Amino acid sequence: MNEITIGARLKHARLAKNLSLEKLVQRTKLVKSVILQIEADQFDRFPAPLYVMGFIQNLCEEIGVEPGPILEEYKAWLRTRSPGEVPETTVAIQPMDEAPPAEPAVLPALAALRLPGNKVQRLVYLSVIGALALLAVVALIVKIRGRETQTVITTDNEVMKTSTYRMYGEKSSYDLKSGDTVRVFVSDSVKLFTLTAVTSAPEQITFTLDNKSYSLQVEQALQLTTGTSAAPDLEVKLRKISGDLAIVALTVLGYREDKVDYAAIWTNQEHVTVGKETVLFAQQDKFPITVYIRAATQPSHLSYNVDSKRENTATLQTGAATLIRAEETLELQVGNFRSVEIIINKIPVNLATKTDKFSITKIIKWVPDPNNETRYDLVIKDTAN
Repeated sequence: MNEITIGARLKHARLAKNLSLEKLVQRTKLVKSVILQIEADQFDRFPAPLYVMGFIQNLCEEIGVEPGPILEEYKAWLRTRSPGEVPETTVAIQPMDEAPPAEPAVLPALAALRLPGNKVQRLVYLSVIGALALLAVVALIVKIRGRETQTVITTDNEVMKTSTYRMYGEKSSYDLKSGDTVRVFVSDSVKLFTLTAVTSAPEQITFTLDNKSYSLQVEQALQLTTGTSAAPDLEVKLRKISGDLAIVALTVLGYREDKVDYAAIWTNQEHVTVGKETVLFAQQDKFPITVYIRAATQPSHLSYNVDSKRENTATLQTGAATLIRAEETLELQVGNFRSVEIIINKIPVNLATKTDKFSITKIIKWVPDPNNETRYDLVIKDTAN
């Protein structure tokens, strides 16, 4: 594929139109995981090339990109992978004044329909009906795949987990499968590390970063430059491959907490809406809880307990900000909460509540992951239980 990939081109076009993933989901009716997989060029995760072409067509129409060249580029890529699987996207229909083509064989249910018009018109009607049926099947498959691969939702639809991990601080290690993504905070910017393939023989992985592809063998490390400086700022090391999982260590070189640009994070990063209980980080090693609070439009009063050991209070005048840190648990009460900006471990959060109260109380804490006792989830919730 070209250096600027299909997925990167579609993503850049979406961002140029200031379309969030949520807005694009609403417009296209596609599952969020499908859009993310297309933008990450993970075409092998779909059941057949025809689905990919349909999704690309749908996305192009919504973000204002001519679909023809994109589809041709996808078919060219597909020929390098599976030459016999490139689907035909057009149906040859002769003009009305020429001899019509032979009527195709159809399913008994369709054959019994009394369709209007001549044979050519009936062929068009049957093609439309077949396309609608195919779209219905695709929608069902995507819905099922989305439930299985993207999220785990409790019965109250509050707690959510995804296969996108967020890296905080200097370094961390991840057990990743093909398609998983890590949002890496490199100083004041965010990079998306996406594992595209795990190969057991030979033992290596391929991944994308800044729309560029790389390969890495077991025990090999790469130091990459992702920012404006000429010096490397990110190291990627493949520690081990176990089945379809790759144990990958990421290290931010020269990391400094005091260089984090929280204003840029609030402005440029996608916000997470939290309700009664939301998982911010899933299946992670523990790291310090860092909460940035800024009184954006009006003064705010804070009360908080750090690791259940002491009480603190602070009053922020308009425009002022503070950082609060904890190791295990942070109990936080925010006055005038609708006028503040809150960033938890570099995730901008919106506090979703219908209360008319002046203040709101949230508990941010590490809890053992129910599926892996050696890992933890960072949860923000309304109560301590």
